[in-house]
Amino acid sequence: MDYYRVVASEPNVSAVVSNTVSVKANLNTQNNWMTLVSNPIKNIGDFIVFSKQTSTLQWQVIGLNGKLFSQGNSNVTANVNHRQTFNTSTLANGIYVLKVTVNGEVFSQKFVKQ
Repeated sequence: MDYYRVVASEPNVSAVVSNTVSVKANLNTQNNWMTLVSNPIKNIGDFIVFSKQTSTLQWQVIGLNGKLFSQGNSNVTANVNHRQTFNTSTLANGIYVLKVTVNGEVFSQKFVKQ
């Protein structure tokens, strides 16, 4: 916790000092997040999702040309890291996008299929 006071001053005028206030920073403001566990991916990829609310997540593997290659969904328990796998064995080597939607928030991350 930090404490601050504001001092206002002008030339030829006495300085005015505010009351002391405390400020507490909240550095974890994210409600939901997603991260790929490994990148590049050979045959099985996996990602971790965290949500502050119990919900259903939807995931999609999309090519850079916008073509949908695979998709799925899973239930997510509130305040628990949820690990989800997805199969990439039928994909050609290249760059793809993993798109995950949870609680109306959309996350996307590129990955390399080897």
